[in-house]
Amino acid sequence: MVLRLRASQVRQTILVVLLLSAVVTSAAAADVTVEPLAETALPGDLEVDRTVVGGLSGLTYDPGCDLFYAISDDRGSLAPPRFYTLKIRFDGEGVEATVLGATILRDAEGVPFARGEIDPEALALTDDGALFVASEGVPHRAIEPLIGRFGLDGSFKGSLVLPEHYLSNEDGTRGVRDNLGFEGLSISPDGTRLFAASENALIQDGQAADLEVASPTRLLVIDLASGQPVAEYLYEVGPVPDEPRPASAFRTNGISEILALDNHRLLVLERSFSVGVGNTVRVSRADLEGAANSRNIDSLVDDDGPAPVPLSKTLVADIGEFGVVPDNIEGMALGSALEDGRRLLVLISDNNFQPSVQTNQVLLFAVSGVAPPVVVRPE
Repeated sequence: MVLRLRASQVRQTILVVLLLSAVVTSAAAADVTVEPLAETALPGDLEVDRTVVGGLSGLTYDPGCDLFYAISDDRGSLAPPRFYTLKIRFDGEGVEATVLGATILRDAEGVPFARGEIDPEALALTDDGALFVASEGVPHRAIEPLIGRFGLDGSFKGSLVLPEHYLSNEDGTRGVRDNLGFEGLSISPDGTRLFAASENALIQDGQAADLEVASPTRLLVIDLASGQPVAEYLYEVGPVPDEPRPASAFRTNGISEILALDNHRLLVLERSFSVGVGNTVRVSRADLEGAANSRNIDSLVDDDGPAPVPLSKTLVADIGEFGVVPDNIEGMALGSALEDGRRLLVLISDNNFQPSVQTNQVLLFAVSGVAPPVVVRPE
């Protein structure tokens, strides 16, 4: 099934006034500016290829055919683990979103992954058509995190070897936390580096984010030619910004997506949620150049030496300040070049398959200070 939506038809918020005044800049981030363009949402009951479209937790762009791929974080409860192909167009006034189809991810035996076998949360595309998919793992069920390589047909091509400190041990004092593992994945524009970020700190590295509590999170860098990890950097996820209602209710903050601008600059999307308040979505720029490599540190807490200094980060955009009420934004990707030379930036939300209270939100922005898309494969 293919559905076409016009922003004027479904939850359109064309931010007319803000187009003139709400460009976010700062002295430290003057090389990246963001301007809002349009908003829409896919219906929560949308079905494509006999699957419910939802849980959209990662986004990547294919400049060769001007398409986006969005991973669903359904572990196989509603349909086999899968990603969707989308066409997203901005005509200068509104956004048109088309869901073209679903592609099932298959394991090494060529069959769809069994229910609960993986928890896909992020994806990134190479210029030769390889799709890397990150699964954050399910530690309490002894399912380890995974970064797998797939074809665009969903076929499994192998997996990367992860550093030991991401993996669980018998007493549960090491590795990724449940539901706080790999959430961000991005490939450098030159195709040489794969960046991966967990949502919060590894168990042995410190606390998960909370009110007035930051979380020391690792950013992993993998050389794609060798498939080997070459660096890690400490990124400090900010504290939960809003006290929930009631005060004892659920709250969280964490990295939900990353986007490489080059070999050392990244946009990092932190998404928080507090019951009774909602979501706060902030995009910051982090620069790895000159930062300390923490690759050989197994625990940021127990290591004998001083903990590495966190990456500096500069706020680029607080989405709520654009007049948008952000949903559970978990996907972020650069798209095509706009007429004025800027790039399209697309954010997409995970509705947690709860269409009565959350949406498959699509937000469009114009961003400057980034390279034009590189088309290697023919259209």
